[in-house]
Amino acid sequence: MAHIEVIHVTVRTAAVPQSAATDDTLYVGVEGTDGGREFPLNVAGFDGFEPGTQIRYLLGREEDAVGSLPPVDFTVDKSEKPDQRNHPSYYRIELHDVTGVYLRKQGDLSHAGDDAYQLDQIEVQLHSPNTNQIRTFRNTHNVGNFGGDDIFLGNEYGHQVWLRE
Repeated sequence: MAHIEVIHVTVRTAAVPQSAATDDTLYVGVEGTDGGREFPLNVAGFDGFEPGTQIRYLLGREEDAVGSLPPVDFTVDKSEKPDQRNHPSYYRIELHDVTGVYLRKQGDLSHAGDDAYQLDQIEVQLHSPNTNQIRTFRNTHNVGNFGGDDIFLGNEYGHQVWLRE
C-alpha cells in the first residue's frame, strides 16, 4: 500500500504590503478516487500569511518523509501516532489514487469578515515512505490582463486554487 504519511507544504505570500496578508484559515485539500481530506495550516499564536513571507509546514512525522526535507518552520501535527486529527496517515489516502490537490481560504460570507489573500507560490509534496515515492503539486500562475501573476483568494475572487502536478 502506498498511502500518504507526510505532507510538506510551502506557501509564499505575495510581497504587496497593503493587500496580500490574511488572518483567515488556509487549508490544503487532497482528493483521490476513494475520497480525500482537508488539512488546516493553522499554527496557534502565529500569523503566517504576511506579505512576502515563505513558510514551510509539515503534516506527519519528518522521519517518515521520503528523502530529506528543506528546513520546516512548523510541524502542524507533532504526534507520534497516526490516529491524531491532523495526521495524514490516519485517513489512508493512497498516493497513486490522488486526483487533485488544492489550497482553500476560509473566511465568512460578509465583506468585512472576508480577509482576501494574495498567494504568490504554493508547493505541496505528498510522501509515501512505504513505496519511497513523492508526488509534487504546484500552482500555475494566472498571467493575464490584470498586471500580475499572483492568485487572489476571497469572496470576490473565489476561495480555492487547484494545483498542477
